[in-house]
Amino acid sequence: MLQHDRAFAEYTSVAVDSNQSAGNTNQAAAPNSSGAQKYDNFKRARQSGSLTQISVSRRSISQLNVKSRDFSNLFNSNTQVYRRRNAHLSDEKILASLLNFIFEEKEANEISKRIIGCFGDFGSVVLAREATLLRIKGVNREVIELMKCVYNATTSLAAMPIKNKSILRGWDDLCAYLYVTHGWQKSEKFNALFLDTKNRLIADEEISSGTVNHTMVYPREVVRRALELEATAMIIVHNHPSGDTRPSPHDLQTTDLIRCALTVMGIVLHDHIIVGPGEIFSFKRHGYL
Repeated sequence: MLQHDRAFAEYTSVAVDSNQSAGNTNQAAAPNSSGAQKYDNFKRARQSGSLTQISVSRRSISQLNVKSRDFSNLFNSNTQVYRRRNAHLSDEKILASLLNFIFEEKEANEISKRIIGCFGDFGSVVLAREATLLRIKGVNREVIELMKCVYNATTSLAAMPIKNKSILRGWDDLCAYLYVTHGWQKSEKFNALFLDTKNRLIADEEISSGTVNHTMVYPREVVRRALELEATAMIIVHNHPSGDTRPSPHDLQTTDLIRCALTVMGIVLHDHIIVGPGEIFSFKRHGYL
């Protein structure tokens, strides 16, 4: 039996129970309806989106209705986000909408106001240190994990244009990605982008992190990880929170040590990129590599 035929057969057997549970008397076929009438009702239900799950039993439909009621308050409290998708929402409103998944609406609004009052904008909240966030009244571990999810989702979206293709052919996409991951960090962090034989991204991993103006990097750790991932090429990246992306003498020395260590193992260092707020410096493009 074809999939849509099976779906229709199950729909006709549960349609009455489904509508009785939901209190809807307009969409389902009556028990004594003809086959043609039932099929017409089935098609209308699918097209309208009211038939969200086809292969279900009477029991599972009842459970689905209970679950829908359980989640109704959650989504109703955030309807302004869905109704106004194209409208501008303040950072405080955006954060409150997210916190509403954890707290009641009133409490979420109060905590959001305190957090934004402390950090100034939503981006700074997402990038804030855990210890700093936890000092704010109402912030708990759930809020910390929520902010991590937001950051990971943002970086995942930014990485989409550079996945499954040569990074070297998409400089603008790479810059956009690095702005998200490094551009607004409050302390220095050093990452390595490990590439395969076609210069496609295998992994972007943090090698070390440090203070506002310094981070220690050990070339042997970079080489070891490259060998573990079977990378054949790399791009190394770190940020300058000060905004001055010019390489320091230490940056030049570290780059040369890493390049030499990788060359011995047959791994190519394509570039070293320094990222600052609104600015990027490429060793390759400035003739340092």
